Amino acid sequence: MSRHLYFSLFILLLMVTGISNSFSQEAVKTKKEREEVAGRELGLDKDKSVRLVERQEKYRVQVAAVLQDTSLRPQQRSARLKALAREQSAALNILLSPQQREKMSAAISSRNGARTAAHRKEMESRLPGKKDRRPAVDSTKVKLKN
Repeated sequence: MSRHLYFSLFILLLMVTGISNSFSQEAVKTKKEREEVAGRELGLDKDKSVRLVERQEKYRVQVAAVLQDTSLRPQQRSARLKALAREQSAALNILLSPQQREKMSAAISSRNGARTAAHRKEMESRLPGKKDRRPAVDSTKVKLKN
């Protein structure tokens, strides 16, 4: 798989885990606690916060199922994950107002920013980088034809 596909899958996985616990730095464990935090942070009523948490759980389960399906090729897996992300985005657009979506995005970004940077650094250390590559030909010894 290419580096870009791994990175895309990682970002999608971060979104899944980040959305479920993104509303504050609190360690929210139960469904009821997640509903309360979502309602408080986004200003949602009880019904909307319940629907939001249920939708997030459904999305997380669907993404996990796609990631664990070993019968899929990388392109198929990527296509299914993109389709799930579009479906999740559409559901959130219906459920949340633009201001609430903005608050949620900001919470996810702030929570996952450090984790994303740490993972990116780790992945870059595992992949062969520019510093490890040597040119195939020494450019100082190449004679140009005129």
